[in-house]
Amino acid sequence: MFEKLIRYKTVVLTALIGLAMAIGAFGVIQHYEQQQIKNQFHATFVDKVTGLSQAIIAIEKVLIATQQMLKVYPDLNRQQFSQLVNDELLSGTVITGIEWAPRIHQSARSGFELKMRESGIFDYRIHNVAQAQSCEPAADQTILPVAFTEPSTHLGQELGLDLNSDCQLRTQIEEAIDKQIISSKMFTSDQDEIGVRMLLQVSNNSTNVGIIVGMVMVNQLVDSLWGGLTQSENFVLTIYENTQLNGAQNQQHKLYDSRWQLNCDNNIACFTQPALVETAIIPFANQQWIIEFSQIKSTSGEDYFPYLAAALVLVATASLSYYLYTNITRIQWANSLVEEKTASLKFQASHDLLTGLLNKNALYEYLQQLNKTHLASKFMPFSVLFIDLDYFKKINDTQGHMVGDLLLERVANRLKHNSRSNDLLFRFGGDEFVIVLQNMSSERRATNIAQRYLSELQQPYNIEGNTYTIGASIGVTVIDSDDFHPEDIIRNADIAMYQAKESGRGQAIFFQHKMFDDIVHLHRLESDLDKAISQDQFELYYQPIFNNEQQLIGFEALARWQHPSRGLIMPLDFVPIIEKTNKIKPFGLLVARKAIAQLDKFRHLYGVEQCPSISINVSALQIVDDEIVQLIESQLSHYALPAHLLAIELTESALIENHALVKARLKQLSDLGIKIYLDDFGTGYSSLSLLQHLNIDVLKIDRAFISALAEQTPEAKNLVKAIIHMAQALHLKVIAEGIEDKQIIAQLTAIGCHAFQGYYYAKPLAVAQLASFMAPLLNHKRHSNRVIPNSVAIANAKGINTAIKHIA
Repeated sequence: MFEKLIRYKTVVLTALIGLAMAIGAFGVIQHYEQQQIKNQFHATFVDKVTGLSQAIIAIEKVLIATQQMLKVYPDLNRQQFSQLVNDELLSGTVITGIEWAPRIHQSARSGFELKMRESGIFDYRIHNVAQAQSCEPAADQTILPVAFTEPSTHLGQELGLDLNSDCQLRTQIEEAIDKQIISSKMFTSDQDEIGVRMLLQVSNNSTNVGIIVGMVMVNQLVDSLWGGLTQSENFVLTIYENTQLNGAQNQQHKLYDSRWQLNCDNNIACFTQPALVETAIIPFANQQWIIEFSQIKSTSGEDYFPYLAAALVLVATASLSYYLYTNITRIQWANSLVEEKTASLKFQASHDLLTGLLNKNALYEYLQQLNKTHLASKFMPFSVLFIDLDYFKKINDTQGHMVGDLLLERVANRLKHNSRSNDLLFRFGGDEFVIVLQNMSSERRATNIAQRYLSELQQPYNIEGNTYTIGASIGVTVIDSDDFHPEDIIRNADIAMYQAKESGRGQAIFFQHKMFDDIVHLHRLESDLDKAISQDQFELYYQPIFNNEQQLIGFEALARWQHPSRGLIMPLDFVPIIEKTNKIKPFGLLVARKAIAQLDKFRHLYGVEQCPSISINVSALQIVDDEIVQLIESQLSHYALPAHLLAIELTESALIENHALVKARLKQLSDLGIKIYLDDFGTGYSSLSLLQHLNIDVLKIDRAFISALAEQTPEAKNLVKAIIHMAQALHLKVIAEGIEDKQIIAQLTAIGCHAFQGYYYAKPLAVAQLASFMAPLLNHKRHSNRVIPNSVAIANAKGINTAIKHIA
């Protein structure tokens, strides 16, 4: 208060001096002007009251005219209502606007909302009157939603308002219907202004079909007629609603007071006894208004110098005071607006507008502040949960972003309702959320909390009549040391979350430092792979294949990465990265060139008839691309190599994906004369129809089945025997992988296996080892009159060839 007085001291001092001078001048001429003042005051009051009565009658006429037109056209649409209630109809009145609220059954609520949205009111929604007295639904189960308003620019917020949701308003509506009158109900606007809803029923064959609502703001009504007087410090206008209670006692409710506009701290009109008072009672719909008009001081006078001097002083004083007051108030308002905008921008900068949760920026600021606080005080351990929604993207892409946003809001609400009071929730971005568990270092307790979130998020979501089910994967990191960086915390929790996804989703996994080391290692390998392919850092090793007469018939080529600093890297460590980073095509082409070049060397050294075959393994990503077929064809042509010396191996999964395209590519290769091997048979999804309709020449039985043979179980032997007999029925050759002892060879030979591959013969051989390995074998083939034809027959008849193995 003291600060306010200091701020307005100039205004107060100016007003007091001017008021004192005006009161002195007024006292001098008061005796002579009293009668004239009374007459003028009474005439003015009668004129204004008459004008107010006429304005009320004009409003009622507008409502009645609207009622009659709605009786003729009860089913009019939005455009027709706008044409009906136009500016011409409302001109000459002070009515704020007209509303039409049709009576509909509660069961038709959703259909009515949909109809209104389709008419162009896209956000139409039926809702209750704000701060309404709660009451039971209407006995006839009907509602009165506002369907149309005119002017819509002033009353658009009224659309969808259920008039029946307010018990007091419903009472007035029933009175309007029962008594066939215009009823009314007071209300207060969002700007704390008092208004009147004038209610007039519309009936069709004595059945109420809706309510016309005339919106009248008391301030606008009075100011339009009394504005010049109510803004003067000389007059005070007060309007009361006269309400009768229990048939005897009257209660007056103030509707308007011109002094509401004044600053009563320094205005004499607020505390001076009126010199003149006039009172009148006028009807307003079903109400009675008591008009009380007071004059504080004189507004007329003779042209005497004292009065003129007093008037000039009063005018000058009032103008100067008003100028000073408005400028000070404007500056104060501007400062307040700046503070509000600053607070709003600060909120937006730290909160997610969709879910209302704190955002990523707030998370990093909090962790940084937490770090600074821990440096100055005792460290309190905490945990961080990084939550990523499972299957959210599918719903968002198929059902639209609106459903996706609603789903995110529901997820945020569930997280709020299931979190502890001291935990902090953040929306990190997209479908990712972060929860900081304060004072939490126990992995067991953190696991329990994470499992509670998982269970809650997996429950179905009902959105707009549809049910959606998602899940979540959670990465957890525990911070039990004050030596931390916010970026490292989020990174570690994110790494653990992705580990949870890769481990099957729907679970919580704690961060381990090995996870980070693995990722760093993986990233380094990824960056090194581009250079490795461009600089050809790969070598091919060859594992021999022997037929059932123990003759060398071919090789399977296996890729090895000769890393400049890490040495020899096996396929298991780099081929998955190649496939993941879409480098499999250039890598496959590189391997194919090297293998075919080696095949050409074999042909020059041993001739076509004794040349062992080489096969290359092609991944599912390669076989759908025509480039690998074109490369093989061009390389064979370049070296003038017979196509039957080359084979490719495919895994069973490659036959399932893009089946039609794979079939076409295999036919192209088969037409060239290249043999097709089905690798790791029995571990995938092969069916007899695939084997029958695709160009497959050889089945390679997976080493897992061969290893089972060593256990001498009847089941293992019968299973391998069934595979071999099935292949024979389909006219396919069979190669057994993983051969490690002579007894297995004897068993497989007895049941019809055609060829063998494994460590029993040799591990994969470097190029430099091939000559010494092949020399005795091929020399034996040169001097043998018996085995060479059979060996060649096997190679040429059904293409027992070997394949480069891309271990995935």
